[in-house]
Amino acid sequence: MKETIKGDDASRNLAYYRRNKEKVNAYKKEDRARRKSEGICYTCPNPAAEGKVTCEVCAIKNKASFEKTRQRRIEAGECYQCGGIPTLGEGNGLCIDCWYKKKATDNLGSPSRWQELKDKLESQNFTCPYTGKKLIPGTNASVDHIFPSSTNPELEFEISNVEWVDTQFNRIKSDLNPDQFFHMAVAVLVRRFKSKLGVKITLLLSKLI
Repeated sequence: MKETIKGDDASRNLAYYRRNKEKVNAYKKEDRARRKSEGICYTCPNPAAEGKVTCEVCAIKNKASFEKTRQRRIEAGECYQCGGIPTLGEGNGLCIDCWYKKKATDNLGSPSRWQELKDKLESQNFTCPYTGKKLIPGTNASVDHIFPSSTNPELEFEISNVEWVDTQFNRIKSDLNPDQFFHMAVAVLVRRFKSKLGVKITLLLSKLI
């Protein structure tokens, strides 16, 4: 009998939410903003941990809940983030939208900026500006900070300071800016391939270092 009542309550709550979705979401947003300003945990009355939006107990519970849901969705062949259909190939586990949102979180500080990254990739015609390789989401498409955030923290979340590049190239470029990478690449060419480049080309390249 208890299970039936619980199910009925859940159905009524879902029906109410569907009828009043905008109103409920607006209340949740307002309540979270209030809790954040007062330093209260998003999900309970306890104080939030320093620099966090939840208390330590709720953070542990939320993480455990997410991992449980993530594993269930992976086993069911669903996007582990939203439960949709994963569209990025075997082993990736994300749908294309959630993949963009993850990239936006990692590189622009917020999943809500995913459309900016998607537009950026499309404006590049899915092509790496350094190698000319075609960039495939979920395979070799990687976001690079043109001027590294480690040395230019004020540019960390600027969309104008990121571009899509080939993953392998991104590893090589690391924390270099374009000029630094160019000089490093030329130095490597001159030192390692001097005999194959010829005297004239070697001298020309040496002037660029």
